[in-house]
Amino acid sequence: MNTPVNLKEKFCKEDGADKVEEGVYRSLIGCLMYLTTTRPDIIHVVSLLSRFMHCVSEVHFKATKRIMRYIKGTLNYGI
Repeated sequence: MNTPVNLKEKFCKEDGADKVEEGVYRSLIGCLMYLTTTRPDIIHVVSLLSRFMHCVSEVHFKATKRIMRYIKGTLNYGI
């Protein structure tokens, strides 16, 4: 089974990566939070990434895009 995020990847506030626009990240996280009502397989990782809304870096944004790709690849899965 595919996982939305690398399980060994660690997230932190100051990871040294470039910062990204917070508005886009907040919008994506908001959409993913709404989606967790029907996709319980992403609840943990979305809640983890939502902790970094005030200090978004490229690492967090890439993980969010990885979740979006995971969702796109598993559209035909049931609940």
